[in-house]
Amino acid sequence: MSNRVDEFVFQAQRLLSQQAGRLINVEGQTDRFEAVIKKLDRNYEEQKASLNEYRKTTNATLERIDRILDYLVKGSADSEN
Repeated sequence: MSNRVDEFVFQAQRLLSQQAGRLINVEGQTDRFEAVIKKLDRNYEEQKASLNEYRKTTNATLERIDRILDYLVKGSADSEN
């Protein structure tokens, strides 16, 4: 009977040891995933800021082109009269 108890304790300790090793690996993977997510979030924020700047400059350029076209159309109409 003692041998069976000893074997049970040995196997339980072995399984606990294996699970502890797996847990350490999973914790390491979790830390790496968190770092990747933080990096992706920073990249997203940078891209969002760049897109906002692009929109501002594009809108300003389009407004400028619109004013120039209005000026040219008005000048063309004045010269025809």
